[in-house]
Amino acid sequence: MQLEPRQLSTLEEMGIPVWELRNQLISSTSAIAVELDEQQLNANVYIIFDGENHTEQKQQLLVAMMAAIDININTTAVIRPDQFQSLKSQPLKNKLLFVFGKRFHSHFVSEQTTEDMKVGVHSLKESELNVVFIDDLSELIQRPETKQLAWQVLKNAKATIKRFN
Repeated sequence: MQLEPRQLSTLEEMGIPVWELRNQLISSTSAIAVELDEQQLNANVYIIFDGENHTEQKQQLLVAMMAAIDININTTAVIRPDQFQSLKSQPLKNKLLFVFGKRFHSHFVSEQTTEDMKVGVHSLKESELNVVFIDDLSELIQRPETKQLAWQVLKNAKATIKRFN
C-alpha cells in the first residue's frame, strides 16, 4: 500500500514507524553481500526476518514484540542474512540480533545445534554478537501456541539487554 505524503507526515508526527521504506530495502535480494550503511552499523539491535512476505499484521506483531522488551523499533536495524558478513567486521559486543524464522538459522549455526537454541540468548564465538532465534512471524500469527515460547525468548533477550547497560 502506497501512502500519500500527508499520511506519511501524520504517521511521523505520531511516532509510528512506516514500514514501506524498509520493506523496499529488505525485499531486494542480491547474490553478493551488501554493505551496511552507517545508521545500520551504529544500531545495537538487529533484526532478520522474511521481508518478502511481510504484511501489516506481521509488522504490528514485530513492533509489539520489541516494545514488550523496551526496544523502539525505530532504533533497530533490519538486515538481510547476506548483510551479516558486513556486520561481522564491526565490534559486536553488547549488540543483539533477532533471527525470525528457522530458514535463517543455518546462516549462524549448524543444523544439528538449531534444536538446542530454542529459548536462550546465544553468543556467536567469532563475533561476540548475541543472537536470539524466534519462530517466523507467520508461524507466530497462525499458531498462537508458539507465542509462549517466543515470550520466553524475549524475556531472556530483555535480561541480556539489561546486562549491557
